[in-house]
Amino acid sequence: MLSTIDILIQAPSSVMNDNKAKHLVLNLKIALIDQLKRALFIFFVEKDYTRFDPHVGENSCQIRVCQILDLLDKQQITFSMDLYHQRIRQLEKLTLNINLVLESLKKHVVIKRYHKGQAFIKSTLKDFLETNKCYCDLFEHEIFLVHTFLLSHYKKVNGIGDTCIDLVRLQDELGLSKTLAEKLVHRYQVRLSEWSTEFVRKCLNSSPKLKNFRSILDKLEYRDDDFRRVLPLFLMTKILINYLLISKKTILVVTERRHGIHFIDHIYMIFKPDNISSTFVLFDINLNCDELILNTPCFVVYGTVVYQSYCNPESDISYVKRFSQLGILDIIMANMAIHPQYSGNRLLKYKSNPYKLLSDEAEDIVEIHDIMHKFNKKIEVATKYGCSKENIDLFFIRHIICDTPINQMKANIKSKYCKE
Repeated sequence: MLSTIDILIQAPSSVMNDNKAKHLVLNLKIALIDQLKRALFIFFVEKDYTRFDPHVGENSCQIRVCQILDLLDKQQITFSMDLYHQRIRQLEKLTLNINLVLESLKKHVVIKRYHKGQAFIKSTLKDFLETNKCYCDLFEHEIFLVHTFLLSHYKKVNGIGDTCIDLVRLQDELGLSKTLAEKLVHRYQVRLSEWSTEFVRKCLNSSPKLKNFRSILDKLEYRDDDFRRVLPLFLMTKILINYLLISKKTILVVTERRHGIHFIDHIYMIFKPDNISSTFVLFDINLNCDELILNTPCFVVYGTVVYQSYCNPESDISYVKRFSQLGILDIIMANMAIHPQYSGNRLLKYKSNPYKLLSDEAEDIVEIHDIMHKFNKKIEVATKYGCSKENIDLFFIRHIICDTPINQMKANIKSKYCKE
């Protein structure tokens, strides 16, 4: 069982013998418990899964979407509003206890010292919090949600169009120094990268058809510039697509169409898993108004198609037909192949094609050549059909999130429902 110690950035064994350190930890803990309560409310009551789209920095938003979908499957069995309210009351009681300890510290009250026989033992963070009733157990999903929520809530786009964390706002709202805010963000990003990598490995290990890729994934897992665990984008997404098929998840494609720099419309396409063909098939919303599908959280893929300013845009029906002819899986994987496989500068030599750098003398050379062949083929698809940043004739993926189709469709009045 995890605990509220696990949402802090300090180690449980950290020495806590001066009041300044205790003040810092307790105030941070109050702020993070408040973040946890907000995260639980938004996730379980408001059910706004778009608020759990964290900036981690390793090009793996699709992993977090699958983690959320997996979490929703598990919580569907165990969650109840009674349990939710019980948990909120526990967290509020914990906050009250922490405030009482803070008041005691202001009065210079000595908070229990520790002895073993006659020898004085320094108080650790874990000792201090447990003895003064400033901690409680947390479930694994609660730890995950507070991490994803915080890195989503304080996300912003900077002046050059890059996503980053708004450290100034984080400092102001949580009452942190710049150094502590930076440490908190870094620790949360590293932790999420750890859990994301482990989730992909779990998906891989649970699928016999992908077992040949295990040793390749081992060889291609690295640490990036900021010590986050990272996996090659193409192979990682291939594993996640298999997870979506097995767990029967729906994919929603949201295409923003542009004529040069001018916005035309949004087209929404829903793809359902087909057990017979082991792929995803287009679901016609107009013919099949399935309330369950429209209201069920799914894997949402945002992308763009840009028509040259000197050409007349095609009709929405023509676009959907052209999209469907290539197929959703080929389009997604083509995007993943043409995209840099890793983030940052440390892994620069692996970004374009990490597979060709693996040794020809490796025991799994057949599997390496197989995945490298598929990778190269998808690069050709991206280049030929327009699934790259340089050529956006068909569909270039901008982002992937978790949401329900109906929420996405309501978000834009100009959206068009797809027709076959």
